[in-house]
Amino acid sequence: MPGFWDSPEVKAAASSAEFASLKNVGDEAQGTIAKLSVRKFNEGKADERPAIEVKFTDAPTLTAGQTMLMQGLYELQPDAGDHLKVRLVEVQKMGAKTMKRFVIRVSKPGGQILEINQSQDSDGLVTIIADGVAVKEPVTPAGEPASDAGDPPF
Repeated sequence: MPGFWDSPEVKAAASSAEFASLKNVGDEAQGTIAKLSVRKFNEGKADERPAIEVKFTDAPTLTAGQTMLMQGLYELQPDAGDHLKVRLVEVQKMGAKTMKRFVIRVSKPGGQILEINQSQDSDGLVTIIADGVAVKEPVTPAGEPASDAGDPPF
């Protein structure tokens, strides 16, 4: 008798090319952003858990549910038309939980590049490259001055 894992639906979902997979250090997802949206998941809890969904014009969809990835996207605030590149650089096991850290790079159509490296040995600053000059600034949502406003709203 066929089991759950033999189902064609389960096999198709496990090998779907519709969504990017960032499981192993070095895995990347990149493309030109067509649309940004919030996707909600209910993981068997009373409240839903939001994730940022990035639909690309030219690559599989990226669902950013990991806290560090959502924070990095919030800090850089990419828009439709920007090129986004996300690379998994660290996986840290913390008991039953896993923390993933990323390098996130946003290339704006005008040539400006915003990048944050979340690895443990990074300086935690956003690198902004414009006109060939790189400047490091404190992590804040793109275009806003540094403040003690607190954590991102998620």
